[in-house]
Amino acid sequence: MFGSLTLGGYDASKFIPNNLTWDLAPANDRDLVVQIEGITTGTNSSLLPESIPAFLDSTVPSIYLPVAACELFEAAFGLTWDNATGLYLLNDTQHTNLQNLNPNITFSLGNLTSTTKVDITLPYSAFDLTVTYPHVSSPTRYFPLQRATDEKDYTLGRTFFQEA
Repeated sequence: MFGSLTLGGYDASKFIPNNLTWDLAPANDRDLVVQIEGITTGTNSSLLPESIPAFLDSTVPSIYLPVAACELFEAAFGLTWDNATGLYLLNDTQHTNLQNLNPNITFSLGNLTSTTKVDITLPYSAFDLTVTYPHVSSPTRYFPLQRATDEKDYTLGRTFFQEA
């Protein structure tokens, strides 16, 4: 698959025109915030119980969501939380099942001042990552979803940006 790198702009071939704009948030430490209106899979099952604001942060690899949303992901994709690493580690069987299922995950994004939203759909391959030392002793596949402990932790990280 071909990759692309865009600095200071956007890749027009991947842009779907829309009328949605986002204002910077009033808090300086979280100025890049979007409203996640919903998250669904290809079967239209909801993976987000309610709309939440999320910080955009490309410096972290994972997507941080409320525990209730993480539990919906667990049920939909057979994920298991590993307390020792704080990650959703995948064994070979889980990984093969997810590859065969090949789900799409759609994030519906909006802002607080409009009812307009934009849907961004990511394939399973966007979530097919490997974690290495010091988190685990040997390279291990994981699903880059994190349990947020506070609403200020809700974040769309690099996993989202690399495909969006």
